[in-house]
Formats: sequence, C-alpha cells, structure tokens
Amino acid sequence: DSNFPSESVARANGARLILCDGLPIPKLLRHILKLFPLDQYVPQPVALMDLVDNDKSKGLQVPIWEQYKQ
Repeated sequence: DSNFPSESVARANGARLILCDGLPIPKLLRHILKLFPLDQYVPQPVALMDLVDNDKSKGLQVPIWEQYKQ
C-alpha cells in the first residue's frame, strides 16, 4: 500500500525497511512465498481488500488479481 507509513512504522519499532520499488508484485510474491509458505490447514490463507462501492458500481476490473491466484 503506497499510502501506508512504512518508513515511520519501521523506524518507531527499530526495524529495517526493505523497499522493493520497481518489482512486479506477482514476482515478489513468488519469492516471498518460498520463505513464508501459505498455511495449508486453513480454508482461506489469503485475502484481498474488496473494491469500494463506487468502483463496484462502475464495474472496475482488477486483472492483476488473476495473476495473484497463480
């Protein structure tokens, strides 16, 4: 989320912020999931935020979500 204050949150908690600017999310997720696999014992190990009502009423399509499912 580009609006999340990750730098100040990391600094406040003594953590190091790792930026991945310029990396496509599907590629980044593939590599992260090698280190942190999804829990196979829960019905839904992944969730996505829903569209806001205005975007739903416009019929906004989010094609990247199909790539995330892969």
